[in-house]
Amino acid sequence: MSRILVIDDSEAMTQLLSDFLTSHGYEVETAGNAEEAFQSVKRQRPDLLLLDIQLPDINGFELCRHFRSRPDTRGVPIILISATAIQTQDKVQGLQQGADDYLSKPFEMPELLERIRAVMRRNGRTSIDASPSTVALTETSAPHEASGAVPALTLADAIGRALCAPQDLPAEPVPASLFFLIAITLLLAGGLASASGVSVKPLLVCLLALATWGFLVSVLVISGSVMGIELKWKSGAHLLSLAALPVLLKFVGGAALAVLTSLPPFLFTASPALFVPSAPYFLYRIDLFEIWTVVLLSLFVRRRPGATAGKALGVALVVWVSAIAWLFCIQRLGGGM
Repeated sequence: MSRILVIDDSEAMTQLLSDFLTSHGYEVETAGNAEEAFQSVKRQRPDLLLLDIQLPDINGFELCRHFRSRPDTRGVPIILISATAIQTQDKVQGLQQGADDYLSKPFEMPELLERIRAVMRRNGRTSIDASPSTVALTETSAPHEASGAVPALTLADAIGRALCAPQDLPAEPVPASLFFLIAITLLLAGGLASASGVSVKPLLVCLLALATWGFLVSVLVISGSVMGIELKWKSGAHLLSLAALPVLLKFVGGAALAVLTSLPPFLFTASPALFVPSAPYFLYRIDLFEIWTVVLLSLFVRRRPGATAGKALGVALVVWVSAIAWLFCIQRLGGGM
């Protein structure tokens, strides 16, 4: 029985691949990072590696090159799997590092199966020739398992993962910009309309919020490009929208404060200074929702091609500091708005 090692930090993806390949006669072991992959290979050499490019501890290209340099894994076929759209430079880089094939998410399971068989034939290894029709589907089989397709995340699933399990979110972000902009506009307008004695026009604040979002997307993409991180404008907009979901929760709290007390929604904060008597000024500026957003943004950027943990954190901090500076300038120019 041929043994396949699946290296992917997404538990949902590794489980899906493991179930599908096992049902077609393969022995499957999974690893969530490079260290686990090394331990698995040390225990038993696999017949094929399915390697995701975006890993938490090392870039998939580097890991592929490492396996090709080791005497015990030099001849093991490797199929790279990318969550980003296939681009020529990515294919070239993957093949240069020693990969035998390159597949992009989302993909159909039958295609993956045939690629595995083809790669193993080319490398003179035994390939299980199980027909999909021989695989019995149980009553509990999910629809996507029956069709053999990798399911696309819905917006609700993406929001849930971004907030509760960011490590399971695909590197290519789910479109969330429109949802974020509509939600933040409604929350700002509703909160200001519910507050008493607020001289600021809700429409003006909503326009400034949209301008702030556009400015920060630009900072994210440009700073990422300067640090050698591959991030397009559209992907950057969706990524920032998902990372800023904690800020959206903060605006929910602000809107609730305005409705319940008629106070301006901007008074709502999650600063640790609320629990510290005579806290210094800088502590009031720290907001846990904002810190949460910085952490999420760093995690999401880390999964982009060319990113490292240090670069990702640097980009996230640049975006945060830019947001603070931008809002400070608006406040100064608006006369205390």
